[in-house]
Amino acid sequence: MSEPRIPAEPKLPWWRVVWEDAHGSSTEEVTLQDPPHSPVVVISYGYLLRNDEAGITVASEYTSNNTYRSYSFIPRRMVIEAASCLFRVSRPARRKAVPPPPKAEDTPQLSPAIPAN
Repeated sequence: MSEPRIPAEPKLPWWRVVWEDAHGSSTEEVTLQDPPHSPVVVISYGYLLRNDEAGITVASEYTSNNTYRSYSFIPRRMVIEAASCLFRVSRPARRKAVPPPPKAEDTPQLSPAIPAN
């Protein structure tokens, strides 16, 4: 079996979109006095596929077929804020080299203590 082809990173920017989403449930029971009656705030991250007056479309997956998956269209009226994110790959900090302990022959010898009279 051949090695899988890992796609090159797409040239699209990675965005963070904060937006209000409608929600509902087909299994949860509610009363007339206490139905959920407000939007849920959602934070989505993804490659920016489109940003225009209709809304924003981001996708969180990029494939070796040069296609995007797991996309979300967010209507403009639901967007609270949206901005490009710059991520840096962090690498562990390099440790300073610790010198090895001195060898016994390199350690100065202390003179024996003089007993007190």
